[in-house]
Amino acid sequence: MTFRLLLLLALPAVAAPLPKFGNTQTQSIDRETAVPQNGAPGAVKATVSVMPDGSRKTNMVNPDKREAVETVTDATGKTLRKTWFSLDERDQTTGAVHYDAKGNVRYKEAFKRDATDRISATYIYSSADKLLGHRIFNYDGRGNIAQIDDYDAQGRLIPKAAPTPGKRKR
Repeated sequence: MTFRLLLLLALPAVAAPLPKFGNTQTQSIDRETAVPQNGAPGAVKATVSVMPDGSRKTNMVNPDKREAVETVTDATGKTLRKTWFSLDERDQTTGAVHYDAKGNVRYKEAFKRDATDRISATYIYSSADKLLGHRIFNYDGRGNIAQIDDYDAQGRLIPKAAPTPGKRKR
């Protein structure tokens, strides 16, 4: 399976980013000026987390390919799901493709960042690149997520579900 770098172009605030997941544009990166977030230029970083149920989450970041892959497996090593992330020249995520256990695309995401490099919005697409909706992240003064608003494909706010009686928020 081959992936290419996802490029998002600056669009007006009312338009969703139009990623090109299938026939993606490519971009040449000058390794002398690129600044990876972790490790030496070109170093592949792998992290494995073992969950209480024995499942594992493996993250592999490859700055030369401008990609990161997260794979979740059960205790026997069977893949449960996989997510491929495209990275920019600073190793910040720009988008993602989410796969099921059989390797089928579940959905895709394009990320929009604010002036402080926080993800301010995600645009959700079907496997056929049809816009399904988007999510807006609002931050407080300390940089913590204060509110998340979900919108459908037509830009209408999706009402939040009312809390279930008798259930306490933890």
